[in-house]
This record gives sequence, structure tokens and C-alpha cells, in this order.
Amino acid sequence: MLFQSAAKFLSRVKYAGGVRHYTRSTRRNKLDERAVLTSASSDRTKEEVRKPKDSHAPGKHYEVPDDALSEYEISYSLAPIHVKEFPAKLSNFQVAKDFYERSVLDGNKEQEEVYVDSNAFQLFDTVFPEIVKSRRIGKLEKDHFQTWDYRNEPERVLIEKAFKIIDRDENGFIDTEEIAAIMKRAGLGMDDGVFDAIDTDNSGEIDMDEFRKFWESSKNANGPEAIRRFGGALQDYLEEISKPLVENNVEVLLQPKDLKADKHVDLLTVGGPSSYSAALIHKAQYPEKSILHVVGHRFDSNADGSAYYYHERDAFPLYVNKVNTGWYCVYADLNKRFRSFESLRDLCVKDRHHVKIALNWWSLIKNPWMVMHIFIPNTWHAFQDLVVKQPKDSLMAQACLHSQRVPKIVSSVCDSLGLPNRAFLIRDPDRAVYIDVEGQKRAGEHFDWLNSYADIPYHSLDPSVFGSLVTEALAFNRDGALNPWMFENFHHAFKKVGIETKKEWFLDSIYVQPDPAEPHRLVGTSARFKCIASGDVKVVSFDKIIFSLGPSGTVSMDPNMSETPPQASGVRGLMNTVQRTIARGTMAYKGTMWAAGSSSVCLLGIKRGAADGQKLDTFRKFIDGVNQHWTLVKEREVTTGAGDTFDFFVLQMTGGGNFPSRHTKPDFVLNLLYTTEAIFGLEDFEEGDIVYDIIQSRGCGRSVSSRNTVGFSPIAKNAVAAYGLGGIGMTTAFANGALQLQIIEALKEEKGEVHLNKGASTGQIGSDASQTSHNALFGENIFEGVNYKAMIDDPQKVARALGVDSSISATEKKWIGASIASALAGFAAIL
Repeated sequence: MLFQSAAKFLSRVKYAGGVRHYTRSTRRNKLDERAVLTSASSDRTKEEVRKPKDSHAPGKHYEVPDDALSEYEISYSLAPIHVKEFPAKLSNFQVAKDFYERSVLDGNKEQEEVYVDSNAFQLFDTVFPEIVKSRRIGKLEKDHFQTWDYRNEPERVLIEKAFKIIDRDENGFIDTEEIAAIMKRAGLGMDDGVFDAIDTDNSGEIDMDEFRKFWESSKNANGPEAIRRFGGALQDYLEEISKPLVENNVEVLLQPKDLKADKHVDLLTVGGPSSYSAALIHKAQYPEKSILHVVGHRFDSNADGSAYYYHERDAFPLYVNKVNTGWYCVYADLNKRFRSFESLRDLCVKDRHHVKIALNWWSLIKNPWMVMHIFIPNTWHAFQDLVVKQPKDSLMAQACLHSQRVPKIVSSVCDSLGLPNRAFLIRDPDRAVYIDVEGQKRAGEHFDWLNSYADIPYHSLDPSVFGSLVTEALAFNRDGALNPWMFENFHHAFKKVGIETKKEWFLDSIYVQPDPAEPHRLVGTSARFKCIASGDVKVVSFDKIIFSLGPSGTVSMDPNMSETPPQASGVRGLMNTVQRTIARGTMAYKGTMWAAGSSSVCLLGIKRGAADGQKLDTFRKFIDGVNQHWTLVKEREVTTGAGDTFDFFVLQMTGGGNFPSRHTKPDFVLNLLYTTEAIFGLEDFEEGDIVYDIIQSRGCGRSVSSRNTVGFSPIAKNAVAAYGLGGIGMTTAFANGALQLQIIEALKEEKGEVHLNKGASTGQIGSDASQTSHNALFGENIFEGVNYKAMIDDPQKVARALGVDSSISATEKKWIGASIASALAGFAAIL
């Protein structure tokens, strides 16, 4: 993706004990490096580097063919491969432990960069090149949220980065298609001779040496004008993308009178898993409708190497575990801060129950309103759920019931479109497991309590197949994992059923206008996208739009940026002023707060015969503990020139929560390394029978709302966003997409907000007419019996904020009444 490519610009090389915050060499140099490792000579010509390698040649690293991911990936394992010898020796976490121990001792500061062990990555890239290509594991570089200023870079580094951003397919060469966008910015065409002038060997591609010579010549005031213009356009482009990439905000604006669309679609979906699923569901409902899906470019995403688990129990709001409640966060954080760093290091090393929770006090101090909007309401919702409400009526129960709709949705959509279910959802007996380690309270008691809220059946497994510290293992057979190749499978399905996809657009604005039939309601008309590579702006008009912008996503409303903003007056105007000044400002969503956990990728190989089948199967499970997860990504059989056979596994290890921040803490990862060894019993193997190491570790973005569960914001009667997706966005993705579509079906009717509000508490979203296509696909109303009242925001919130609707919401009336009563009580007390 282009924005992921742009993120590559954000890195600087840092070395620490053989580990570096990884910045790749050029593709050409990297291929040469592999040649040194796997063949007798590294003297390779430009043509030889470009030539595809024999994927079955013994002892050679192989490139993934372009069509290798064109078919649905539905199995756990990949085809066996043979290597002459391992190109690198894994340290069994020792290098990673040393790095994170130093980081804890140096102050346990937030980790703002992606950790990559470049030595371990060599072996990973040899054994699992498909994952490197598909999931970008090992390729993510400096933290996505940092600002890169191209003017501060050394010339040599700047040239390399400029080359890599243009080389979008990362094959080490720039072709005519890749360079066209920059040439367009310069007002040049392919017939202006620029490409031919740079491609001095007339190969049809530009390599790094040719690009470096062009860069130098473009600064020559006496050089060809076309070359100087192209160089100037490239400098402008670098300056543009070096601006802060933190903002992931979409503005809702009243449509200008002269706005013209470049194209029109029936449904426009933008963003991550929820939007992907909405596109596929809508196609199953309306095969004749045109759909455009724009891939979300989100810099904090859990994609690119996070756990793809589907756990019904994970949909429970976070406050079901004390480690995620606001008051416990304060205690846990202060408990660590008042320790010496040496004591904290020892705690991470020895205590399998180390609490992976932290607070960013500076962010809280800078934004004290966050405490009001998150921690106080969070405590109130927890009190309501755990004390006031009956368990089955609680928000906890409704969130879990929402997630339980996913298997039915996946099955119905796949059957309708002729797709394999396991391309998206994998559920096998005894695959999803929750484990206790020595010293914990029995997990079964916790889940027995949760079963009073929602039905989540489980049974016990023999814990002896795990490490010696594991005292209890519970299997949840309705749980499982989303296919690690889910997004590739989505794109394959899109191609099959005729859904158009764009990968290089960034959603900038959504335009709305009063509905002619109901002037107090808004209807979305079009969306404005920007392509950073070319600078082009594209406007797409739509009948419906669904989007999910990930943990960092926000939607703002600013009527002052519209050409003719309505002027709300009276009480409505006063309420809008209050909202903008002391409440949520101009944000469309209810309160959300940044949070970041850790996401690490582990490569693990076990020599055939060193473990029996039962023990080996533990690495294929999707394992949960308190605030930590281990998920299988892929496995592969590898034979070596020495005659040994290894079973290699890629495991995703996640855990921790840092509030409010986008970065993880070193103590999270350090403790996770030791805990991983303990729960799998890695240190029980004989030397040489097992090899393992960290490939990549980073923070992964989350978003926590005051309700601690997913939220849905109807921006207009035909526009719905999903937000607050941190932690449960993957588990609930298909249910979110289906619900967003149903919300739109309800809202598009006359007085649709009434139909939505009346039926949200029972899952009857809209009238019978609006549920027709839904029921036809699923055979029933799959949301019936779920109370969505607390998850779906006021459908008129944006209309009120923009002055289109002058009414006062029921919630606002309650606040006004409470404020008047408080004022009268205070006045009476004074008298």
C-alpha cells in the first residue's frame, strides 16, 4: 500500500547489540545478500537480479511468484521447502531479551520504533517469504506516527528513500508505470524523454545507480529542463509526504454547489475488516449493485502482523478484567513507577503475572478532559453492568451476543457467493484455548461467572502438554481465528464477484446535504479522496457509504468550512456551542482514547522427533492468558542439507495496554518473552532440537471508548461508521459490517431515525421492509434479541451539530434538566 510505503520514509537506522530498528537496504542489495548466503557467487548482473528464481531449487532462497497468493489460503501449512543450510542462527530470544532488559533499565520509555532482529529476519525471509510479501512482517520500519523531515536527511539516505517510495512493488527497479505519477506532477509525459534519459542502459527499468545519477544531474542549473522539472516535482512530493502522518481524520462538510464527482457507485466502503465484510455482504444481497472498496491506510493498524483471533469471550467489554479498569490502571502504573528499574526488570523476568498496563501521564495532563470522557463514564458503565443491571440485560452480554453472530454471517455470505468458509473463519475442535499459569486464580471460576451474562461454553484440556507452569487449559470450541490471509482472500473474493478496489486513496472528506424529502435529516452525497503519489483528488458519489478508520480514526464536523453553513439558533445553537467548547468539540464519535499493546512475531522451529504429536499441536492453537495472546500464523516443513527436518511455526504474540498512547512499553515485551517460554515449555527441549527468536515487535494501536465496546455512528441516513474497535475489531468484523448495512437500510426510510431508535433495543433494526434483503440472505433477522441501544449513537447528532436539525436530543434534555436541578439546589442552599 502506498501509505505503508510512505511509512518507510519514517525510519532511521539504530543499532543495539546486533539488533537494529530496521531500515532495509535497497531491494537489489538485499537480493545480493541472499545470493551470498545461498550460492557460491554474489556477482550478479542487473538482468540476473531481475530474473525469477527456481522456487524448487535445493539450497536456494526463492522469490514468491506474483500469483502465489491469487488463490484462497485456507490451510494452516505451506508446501515443504529444502534449504542447504540456515542462513542465520536464532538466539532463542537472548538478543531480544538483552535489548528489552536494557530498555527497561534505561527508563522503560515508550518504544516508538519497530524492533526487528535483522539476523533472525534472514532465516524468516528464507522459510516464510510469503509472509514477508503478504503481511510485511519484518518490513515495517520506524513508528508510523513519527514525523519525517526530508530536509534533515543526509543526501545518500534521502536518495535511497526517494527511490524506495517510487518503487511501489519493491522489486528494486522503477518502471514507467511507477514513475508516471511523479511525472504528472511535473507536467511531463512519457514522450518528454525523462524516463529514457534516466534509464541509461535502455533496459526499460531504472535501478538505484541510474536514479542516483539522475538526482545529481537534476540539480544542475544548466541541465535539461525536463530533468530539472522532474527533480523539482520529486522534491515537492518529498516535502508533502514529510508532513505529520498522525492525522487520520475525516471531515463531514456540507456539499458545495459546484462539486462534481469523478464516478458514482451504489455502495462505497472504506477502511478495515468491518468495511471489507460490508462490501462482501452487500454484494451477496444485491449482486447487481456497483461497489467500490477503498483500502484503509491506517498507521496504527493491527494489520501487518497482529493476532487474527475470533473469540466470543473477547467481545466482553474490557472492564470484566480488573487489569483494564481505570482505577486499576492507576494502581498498576504507580506500582511500577515507584520501583527501581532493576526491580521492574526482575519482575518482568520472574513474575508470570506481571501486569502489562501503563498510563501516559503526560498525555492525561495535557488532556484532562480525557479522564472525564473515558475513565468516569467507563466506571459508570461498569457499575451499571456489574451491579445495577441483570446480567443478561447488561452491555457485556449484548457485546458478546453481537460477536456470536459472526459464524452465521460468514457461512451465509460464503454459501451465497460460492466461497470457502475457511478463507475467512477457522474453527476446529480444541483449537482456541485459555490457559492459567501457576499462582493464578482458577480461570474456570471466571468463565463460570461470565456465563451468567452470555453463553460461552468451554471444557477442560490436559494442561501437561504445555509448559510445566500451566495449571489449567480450557478449550472454547465455538472460538477460533480469522484466516491469517483474510485480506488476500477478501481481494480474491472481490475480484470473483466484481467489487472494485482502490489501494492508494486516502479518505479526506464526506459531503452531506439536507434531504429534500426530510430537510431536518442529512444525506451523504459524495466522498473526497486524495492520492499522495500523484496529488490527484478524486470525488466519488454514492448511494451509501460505510467506513471504519481503525483505532486512530476520527470524524469531525466543522460547519464553518462549508460554503453556506446553516446557522443554528436558540437552544440548539447554545447546545452546539457547549459541545464545541467543553464537551467533545466537533467530533462525531463518542469519547474514545488511544491505547497501545505490543505485537510481536516469533519464528520457532522444532526438529522432527523432538516432540510428539500432542506437544507439537500446542503451537497450532490460539492461546489466551490474562492480557496476552498467542496465535498461529502459518507453519511449514523445512529439510536441510544435513538431513534434518524441522517444523517451523510463525506465532503472533500480543499483550498489554498503554493508555492513552500509541506506543508500547518495553516491560510488556520483556515479560511476554519469558512467559512464552514458560507456557510452551521451550526451555525443556534439548539444545539443537529447537530454535526460536523474535522477528519483529511493535506497538499496535487500539481505541478504547467509555463503553469499552464497538460503537456505530450514523453520520447521515446513508452513511455509517464503526469505531472504538480496539481489541474486538477483528472478532466482530463481520457482525459490524452486517449491522452497518442494516442501520443504513433502516435510516433511508422516512423517519428512519425513529425506526432505528425504536428497534435498536431488540435487534429489530428498522421496519419489515428494511429487513427484507437481510432476512433473505441470512434466513432470519440475525440481530434479533440483541440490545444495540448503547452501541448505536444518536442518528441525528451530525445534523444537529451542523445546524440542519434544531431539535434537542433526549440525552441533552436529561443533561439540561439535571443542570437546572443542580443550579436550583445550589441556589436554594445559598439562600
